[in-house]
Amino acid sequence: MAFTIDSRMQHSDDKFSIRGARYHLVLNDRHEAGKLFDLTNDPAEKVNLYGGGLEVEADLRGRLVDWISDYRAKTLAAEDPDTELIDARMAEDLRALGYIE
Repeated sequence: MAFTIDSRMQHSDDKFSIRGARYHLVLNDRHEAGKLFDLTNDPAEKVNLYGGGLEVEADLRGRLVDWISDYRAKTLAAEDPDTELIDARMAEDLRALGYIE
């Protein structure tokens, strides 16, 4: 299954999204506010399904959070060549322990 990932960087509200054939998920940069749309039944994206417990939400969220972590690591590495890259799982573990945000 193919997905399209997009990032919209703005001053205070960076947004990232992932879109598959049927669903479109949008998260803010802290991964705490989201929108999920069923593009088949709601092509105008008016009904937000986020937080409704759909299995696809967890799947898309995991893919997008991994992509965001990788994107940020690569961005940091580009800004500072001495930065060591960490993978998405390690970042998630460090975040859970409170070492990084």
